[in-house]
Amino acid sequence: MASAGTLDTLELYWFALDLAPAAVAGLRGLLPAEECARADRFLMPEHGRRFTVAHARLRALLAARLHAAPRELRFTHGPQGKPALEGAPLHFNLSHSAGYGLIGIHPQRELGVDIEIERAQLDVLGLARRFFTAREAAWLAALPDEARRRGFSRLWTCKEAWLKADGRGMAVLDHVEVELGAGGARLRMEAARRCPEQSGHPLPPIEARPQATSGSDPAKSGEPPRTLAAPAQEWFVRELDLTAGYAAAVVQAEPPAAVTVVRLGTEMELPPAVLNPSASLAAAGPPPSTTTSAP
Repeated sequence: MASAGTLDTLELYWFALDLAPAAVAGLRGLLPAEECARADRFLMPEHGRRFTVAHARLRALLAARLHAAPRELRFTHGPQGKPALEGAPLHFNLSHSAGYGLIGIHPQRELGVDIEIERAQLDVLGLARRFFTAREAAWLAALPDEARRRGFSRLWTCKEAWLKADGRGMAVLDHVEVELGAGGARLRMEAARRCPEQSGHPLPPIEARPQATSGSDPAKSGEPPRTLAAPAQEWFVRELDLTAGYAAAVVQAEPPAAVTVVRLGTEMELPPAVLNPSASLAAAGPPPSTTTSAP
């Protein structure tokens, strides 16, 4: 019989997407014909190979828990496109960016994961003013130049992971504020509020803000006051320190009893590293390595 801890373990798997041709071919065999066709439609073969690896990893991990063939798994999609397993209560989420992917699995509750490469060419302050809250933008602007790109990626992955866990999509991006402190990340929520002048943008309408500066007071920026509070439910949010040049995060509706972080190699079977969910999660270094701590 499964223990309560096993039933409430949040499993995280991260992996490289750029594998040798033979490994990609082997993983392709786990995909149904329609997903192989999707991979083949990418204009850049590299992107098709990465799609193949990410989706084959997901199918293999889910199929192992369901005692099913990976190619036979069927998925449904929610109103905002979030996938779910047809006929099975297992919850999962997949994210991939450039050369790495991240998968989260939980047997009982919805979750969201996000991994992002830190992109040098981004106008992080401009994006923050357009899509982040005033306090998030001010925090980012106050960082030293060399830390700002990393700070933006940390904020973005926490917000994106929450959006995916929440399931309503980008239309509620302005419902959550991320605070990054010495104790880790935490979420603050607010009632939905849109800015009419942003309504034509393809992403959700979020308030346009002037350049934030260190010590700036949002109350003097011309913005109407915002009411932020701790979330009604205790969202679990953790940053993941996986590999250099990437930021990653996981969000779940409630704190799990335990968290496992596994780095996958070319083989699927690697032992997990069981970490305390109240601590920041790190799984850098060559696999496999296993540590255990009480939640």
